[in-house]
Amino acid sequence: MRLVRLVAALLVAASTLPLRTQAAAGVTPKTIIPGENLVVDGIPPIPADLVDQVSRYTEARAVAFVDWHPTRPEMLILTRFADTNQVHLVTQPGGAATTSARAN
Repeated sequence: MRLVRLVAALLVAASTLPLRTQAAAGVTPKTIIPGENLVVDGIPPIPADLVDQVSRYTEARAVAFVDWHPTRPEMLILTRFADTNQVHLVTQPGGAATTSARAN
């Protein structure tokens, strides 16, 4: 348990090191300003570059299984692009999902 606390403390210290370095150099880092409707008492400033750092984790797409083809070893899956759900056909394991305007 002590090791877990030590690792957690080191991670927190390492994550604030760039902020401390910039503050020591007299550079004010850009921060995200929350809306007036949020209470942020006791919450440290959020660096603006954090948005770029976590953006790769927010761009995930979900795929849902819809159904098997009734006679062939194929399946239909559902994906979402922008605000539209789209049905795709997968014809083999590990195969590309394709769309079609006509039904087969």
